[in-house]
Amino acid sequence: MAVATFIEDNESLISALAALIVLLGYFATIGKNFITSRFQSSSDSKRNERITLSQLSAPSPHPIQYAQSDKVSIACTVFGQTSPTLIVTPGIISNLHVSSNLPPLRDTMKALSSFSRVVNFDKRGQGLFDPTSEVASMDDRIKDIACVADHTNSEKFF
Repeated sequence: MAVATFIEDNESLISALAALIVLLGYFATIGKNFITSRFQSSSDSKRNERITLSQLSAPSPHPIQYAQSDKVSIACTVFGQTSPTLIVTPGIISNLHVSSNLPPLRDTMKALSSFSRVVNFDKRGQGLFDPTSEVASMDDRIKDIACVADHTNSEKFF
């Protein structure tokens, strides 16, 4: 478990690098949008439709379920009917309402659910997960994934 130890020992550095990557992606997107808006035809306007904050923070269209891990509740959703089950682990930030309504994530999850049963959940201490006072360890995160898998009857999952 050298990788897990490295990640646990350097979590602050890894988080800082992830935040830097997000910022670089943000500025790259702004630049790309600026350039494409100069050369875009009117037929592409639907693609760049803006979403409002109220639309983004609207409740998830998928029923929210709660699994129990170490006396805290993990919010999760299940959609799609086909086997195998795909458990989507959250990235740096997670919120089931936002991920269900943000067009790129929503469309990706919809595409995944066309050939699998998709289980999505909030990361410990974020989104609809019960609040916590400490940062989760790698073991806590693995335990959370196992609890979500058990709760959603995910015998075979990727």
